[in-house]
Amino acid sequence: MKTIWKYEIDLPVSRIAIPKGGRVLTFQMQHKARCIWVQIDTDQELEERTFIIFGTGQPMLGAEDLAYIGSAQE
Repeated sequence: MKTIWKYEIDLPVSRIAIPKGGRVLTFQMQHKARCIWVQIDTDQELEERTFIIFGTGQPMLGAEDLAYIGSAQE
């Protein structure tokens, strides 16, 4: 079944088990928590995904393997 799930993101790195093929829709603050909303298929197996938060102007080591999701303010 396809649905949208919310996951909280910790600083600076979060490793989260998300169903394979999950597509991140947005990254926003909700009730002072950093969250991503992901469109997932609940019939898929889980895979670990890594999310890293970088502050503005901070070095992004290994950035060639990363994808920008969004920005959020507290």
